[in-house]
Amino acid sequence: ARFRRRRMPIAHVRRIERFRSAPAAVGPGTDGDFTPARSTLGPRRSTAVHAALHALGVVADPWRDLKAAVRKDVSAGARKALWDAVARDGARGEEVDAWYRRVLADAFGGIALGPGDALPDTPPEAVPCFGGSDPVSAPFLEDHGLLAGGPGVPALHRVLVALAHAVPVADCPPLPDVCALLLSALPEACVFALARRLVRSGALTELRAAPPLPAQAPLRARARALRHAFADVAATHCPAAAARLRALQLPLADACRVWFDRFFVGALPYVTALRVVDTFLVEGAKVLMRVGIALLRAVGPQLAAARDAQGALEVLRRRPVAAEPPHATLGRAFGVPRP
Repeated sequence: ARFRRRRMPIAHVRRIERFRSAPAAVGPGTDGDFTPARSTLGPRRSTAVHAALHALGVVADPWRDLKAAVRKDVSAGARKALWDAVARDGARGEEVDAWYRRVLADAFGGIALGPGDALPDTPPEAVPCFGGSDPVSAPFLEDHGLLAGGPGVPALHRVLVALAHAVPVADCPPLPDVCALLLSALPEACVFALARRLVRSGALTELRAAPPLPAQAPLRARARALRHAFADVAATHCPAAAARLRALQLPLADACRVWFDRFFVGALPYVTALRVVDTFLVEGAKVLMRVGIALLRAVGPQLAAARDAQGALEVLRRRPVAAEPPHATLGRAFGVPRP
């Protein structure tokens, strides 16, 4: 009834309802399948995450306090424990490393990679971008604080090559940025394991489409559905900004690509982007929706002053909350009421 009073199309209502509900699972039993579930964390991974954070004193009650604790703050040590527990999924570190080395050996033509062998370097022209930002370019590396001659660059490139070999997907724009973000706290074998699970589950793009998309649907179609769902929600929460973009003939679903395709890298301070990953791993894609609404509210006055579509895009690309601490940005994001 609430939606009927607003005269919203039923397809839009269903799409919004999808993001009010739970994200798709990336837990045990869903690896490779597109299966709705109540949490981003499967039962086994939830236990490991809760136990790790409880041991660090981050959460007092290992079950009830996890979501609230992650929303409030995550220290560097707790972040490593959280991401590591989600990445390993109950497996031992040496098992994940051995699996990653087997994938790399196969990706590089069947070379032998023992536990103590040095990992191969990747030619820049062989590094995939998955339809997103070029992970070899200087601007991309600068955004992530990676030095051209540092160890993080070849590690990132190896992970992306391994993902291209192990996951049948060529179109997932956020993947290079997500892998670079994860490398800030995880070894590359765990980054590969976690990124592979997120891609295969659909958690990086569309989560539950209405009407339902088959598991074989292109990931870019799911990403488009997420952006259109965001446009629907934004029209409710940021009507002035949405109206201004329509007046400039710039569809909000296309304008917000500069945020979602890069997982907010460049649009948010890097430390805030890391906090987005923290909450995303626990709560799913609704976090991206909420952060997008918070950013759109922040750039409202600048959008009103934009003279054309290009000027509006430049406003969206700039960091509207550059001087704002992460807890302030996320506080406003999680303060957005449900539609």
